[in-house]
Amino acid sequence: MLREYDKFNNLIMQTTGPQKFVAGCTLVLAMGGVALAIVYLSLLLTSPRESEAQDLSALTVSNRVAFAKMLERSGTATRFPVSAVLVDPVQIVIPALGVDTKIQAVGLTASGKMGTPKGDRKYKDVAWYKDGFKPGEKGAAVIAGHLDNGYGLAAVFKELQSLKLGDSIFVSDADGKTLHFKVSKKVLYPAGNEPVSDVFGESDEPRLNLITCDGDWIENERGYSQRLVVYTELVR
Repeated sequence: MLREYDKFNNLIMQTTGPQKFVAGCTLVLAMGGVALAIVYLSLLLTSPRESEAQDLSALTVSNRVAFAKMLERSGTATRFPVSAVLVDPVQIVIPALGVDTKIQAVGLTASGKMGTPKGDRKYKDVAWYKDGFKPGEKGAAVIAGHLDNGYGLAAVFKELQSLKLGDSIFVSDADGKTLHFKVSKKVLYPAGNEPVSDVFGESDEPRLNLITCDGDWIENERGYSQRLVVYTELVR
């Protein structure tokens, strides 16, 4: 799919006007079919302000990831809104990992730690710390997900360590408004020694930090020895 994208994207960049319009539609159809084409056309035919209201919610899971990849590589992703605070983020898309899943809002546990996803989807969903900052707000919003199920079966953030600098993360609210973040750094910390102010604290810019386990499994603690934090910044 990405080879097809590169071929058609080169065509689009070399054309203008009606030719560029046709080439763009051809690219989208090649990547994901009619659903992608409809969203692409709506982005092209609306004004910049109107296009900011577009979202990924009308697409299927596979097409949302494909469409996010297209936006990331073409630069169109920066047309998503960057000023509106997401009141309750409900969906996260990470194109590089093929992740497209729901966000559960959590608070603190009885032991004072950030909660984790619950229910039948606890290893598939991620958790947003609702008592902290919101995505799009100045400060560090935090989303955590499991590495595995404790018995070696992969969970939602199993491949989080493979993210590279510049990789994209898209977070959406229930109304479909979407914010675009890019990875700025990755840091491993000993479990329990994460710098709280860096991970959860205030910031001059909107940030989104992704957390999962890493390191060695410690059987008597039923947990891993390290925490991986992926720091991201809002794309403007």
